[in-house]
Amino acid sequence: MLNRGDTDYVVLPSRYISDLNRLPPDVLNTRKHHNFSLLGHLTGMNVILKTSYHVKTLLSRISPAAAEFTPPMAKRMAARLSLLLPQDPKASAVINPVDVLVRCVSEGLALTLFGPPICNDPELVRLCHEHTKNGMLTRRSLIIYIPTLDSSGHSTYISK
Repeated sequence: MLNRGDTDYVVLPSRYISDLNRLPPDVLNTRKHHNFSLLGHLTGMNVILKTSYHVKTLLSRISPAAAEFTPPMAKRMAARLSLLLPQDPKASAVINPVDVLVRCVSEGLALTLFGPPICNDPELVRLCHEHTKNGMLTRRSLIIYIPTLDSSGHSTYISK
């Protein structure tokens, strides 16, 4: 069970994938879930419900390239981890796990979005880090304080 703040997710073993794929769309709708997980219901940007462009991009460009870019991405992220975490087994350090995660994701983003040699620019990686951190903080804020409009048009904030 994963608790996200605004909802709980049940994580099932991969052996259930074929059974889940046989469920009809009115029972298990991946498009609605994907829209929900990207907070379309909070931002009003329900583009995923209205277009299949993201699926076409994923299937035509990202999925076929995954085998090629995953090993270098893992190498970059592992290298960043070795810089952020103490390598001496007897050493200890206080860390911010979210910051460590964001810095590793930023390395992967820089490689995926820009590719070499541009992704090796430390300033670009720093900007990716800031963008990722701001995106994660915004997403977390949207989850915790959900702005909604009631029928009178007044803004109400619901704290979860």
